[in-house]
Amino acid sequence: MQTQDPYQYESITQNIVASLILTLITFGIFAFYWQYKQMKILNAWIGRDEYFFWRWFFLCIITCGIYEVYEEYKMSQSINWVENKYNMVVHRNLPIAAVLLTLVGLGIITTAIQQHYINKFYDYYLNLLSNNNSNSTLV
Repeated sequence: MQTQDPYQYESITQNIVASLILTLITFGIFAFYWQYKQMKILNAWIGRDEYFFWRWFFLCIITCGIYEVYEEYKMSQSINWVENKYNMVVHRNLPIAAVLLTLVGLGIITTAIQQHYINKFYDYYLNLLSNNNSNSTLV
């Protein structure tokens, strides 16, 4: 069971443009690290170990990338779950968009879109913290 508090990760929100550039410069190698970080963060936010990098890596190789489509769908569903849990705007089309983009070979775009929403989790959380702190100082 995942024991880490997801909120301690606010310092590792990912700059999407920099990540895309690093992925291009490293001929895709950085994308593996980016995927690893996203899996780790999503596990923390959903409160359970559901995503495992090495399982994903080897199943993607064994299935010639088909498992990647399923994993991106699941990760997008988890993003929707977190959005719903914290009463954020739920982007219900995200899982379908992830599948379609991944199927046409644009998995890196799926990763960037998912990172955008993961970054929003932290924006939401930090905003919530600052609102709670400002309310407590008024009392």
